[in-house]
Amino acid sequence: MAEDDIELEEELHDLDTMCAVSVIEAEMELMQTLIKRADNHERDFYKDKLGNLEFQKNTIESNVQIGIITPQRYLLNLKKYQADQEALYASARVSKLGKTNKHAIRILKRIDLTKLEINDMENPQEEEEEAPTQAPPQKEEEKKVDQAPRKETT
Repeated sequence: MAEDDIELEEELHDLDTMCAVSVIEAEMELMQTLIKRADNHERDFYKDKLGNLEFQKNTIESNVQIGIITPQRYLLNLKKYQADQEALYASARVSKLGKTNKHAIRILKRIDLTKLEINDMENPQEEEEEAPTQAPPQKEEEKKVDQAPRKETT
């Protein structure tokens, strides 16, 4: 990795600002891929980033579980993060790289993931209950009892 690429990595993909769990998970997957491809120096760099991403994700999840971050606050954080990422994508620094640059594409992916997460929170999908369209299947023993001739009592 060129020194310039490491600088772009730090500048454009600052994990300290990442607050969307979906974004962090996608970045973790990317780091795992980059670790496999990298040489020793780069591998250490990406391993550090992966460790920091894991910590960031665990911190957010813990803070939500214990109520430090409410669902409403999390949603507000997501919306601010989306706006920040859109501004970053529109910045001169990213425009100069070009829309097909790998760094620009990563920023767009973060924007898309954040939009999806916001949509999921604002429009939760209720789990569809499977309504039985017919009577539940009977056990073999029940079938035999139902099919046996019944004696009438008088």
